[in-house]
Amino acid sequence: PNAGKPELVDELQSKYSESGNIQVETIQRCFPYPLDTFQIDAVRSLVEKKSVIVSAPTGSGKTVCGEAAVYLGLALGKKVLYTTPLKALSNQKYSDFCKQFGEERVGLLTGDVSLNRENATVIVLTTEVYRNMLYDKESGTVSDVHSVILDEFHYMNDRDRGTVWEECVIHSPSDVLLVALSATMQNVVEIRDWFEFVHGQTTLITSDFRPVPLRFKYVDHKGLTDLFDSKPNKKGLPRLNRRLLPTSFSDAGGREKRSYES
Repeated sequence: PNAGKPELVDELQSKYSESGNIQVETIQRCFPYPLDTFQIDAVRSLVEKKSVIVSAPTGSGKTVCGEAAVYLGLALGKKVLYTTPLKALSNQKYSDFCKQFGEERVGLLTGDVSLNRENATVIVLTTEVYRNMLYDKESGTVSDVHSVILDEFHYMNDRDRGTVWEECVIHSPSDVLLVALSATMQNVVEIRDWFEFVHGQTTLITSDFRPVPLRFKYVDHKGLTDLFDSKPNKKGLPRLNRRLLPTSFSDAGGREKRSYES
């Protein structure tokens, strides 16, 4: 996680809130580590006033793209909205942002909780709350907004809740930059084209690099066992570890578990 430096925002605002002439390198320096190529590409698109869709595996650093949008929006003296699909995620992000950007700048809206709504320039909220604001023209929350980060955007593929993300894209003001952060999806090119049709110019950024590999294990009374053999089957697909077939599934007494070790 990024180290908290609320005073950095003051410095950015004093230099760029009036001129608006901010460079990619300026946003890069907000982070205490070098950014990866796909993160720099996202920052560049945002500086060029383009919306961004970032599709990359879990743990690859998509959140940095959202944080970069926050730094950019604050530097320009505007508000930023950061949406998540769950109240728990919103609460965690609110806590992180209070340390990173300063408690007085950050607000939280989750339906049953409202913190610092009037004064905050960074508002963390659930996606449904943002959708409802778009229909409530008198709320004023979406005025003077630089960007809206749609975290966990792959929820758009959810059968029950996906329409909420669609409505957010369709009804967001055209001058607001959208930053959609998603795990890998099959149809991201079509989604990018749809973004451009209903909202505006959008850059698609993808990465298949997984810095935290997934390892599949089976847990029983004997401990951890590899779920799959090291060699795939003739079709190139993972092959179940043969040592598990005769004993492990029955030894567990119907209480078998599958764990993911990283």
